[in-house]
Amino acid sequence: MFTLKGSRPHPSVGVIGNFDVEIIRELSTIFPTIWESDCINNLAKSVSSAETDLVIISPDYSFQESQEIDYLLNTYVICFSGNIFLPGPADNSWIVLGQKPPTEHYAIPKLTLNLYSLLENDLPSIENAKDWPVIELKVHTWYQGCIPEHQQLKVLNDGALIFDPHTKSPFATIYTRLNSRLGLAWLPNRFFNMIPWIVLICSY
Repeated sequence: MFTLKGSRPHPSVGVIGNFDVEIIRELSTIFPTIWESDCINNLAKSVSSAETDLVIISPDYSFQESQEIDYLLNTYVICFSGNIFLPGPADNSWIVLGQKPPTEHYAIPKLTLNLYSLLENDLPSIENAKDWPVIELKVHTWYQGCIPEHQQLKVLNDGALIFDPHTKSPFATIYTRLNSRLGLAWLPNRFFNMIPWIVLICSY
């Protein structure tokens, strides 16, 4: 079926936050093993990140404690929340929602046909990009690793689904982390239809 990491054909999925009952029902038809929790720390009490192939984060979720990001370092993440920060493209980096650009315009890069077709289904919900914060890369200043910040930024921006046409900064992104098989998709604006994007990302 879906293979997100490792060789297990049946992913174990953690679902975090408040999802409609219908969304949970649909996810249950897609994934054979689902762990539901109100927060990441409580999920960690039920199942370790080594046993969780994917974590899906609801649109209204906010971090309870900063160490929750540690759990997300070891699993694939699909996030619909705009009140969170997430693992970056490489070790010792993370991504956050930054400033809201003055532009009302948005741009779409050249995408694979399946990604663009699904995004096109969401476009009628978009009037402009006003009040959309861009996704920004943060790197620990004390970290002297082998992956330069500009290379990490390239991974982040190359994964853009929609971006600010002036700065090229993404409003939504999907990428595979450097030196890892783990992926991350961050779709923080509510026009994204959750189930179709989850299905597509997991089979991508």
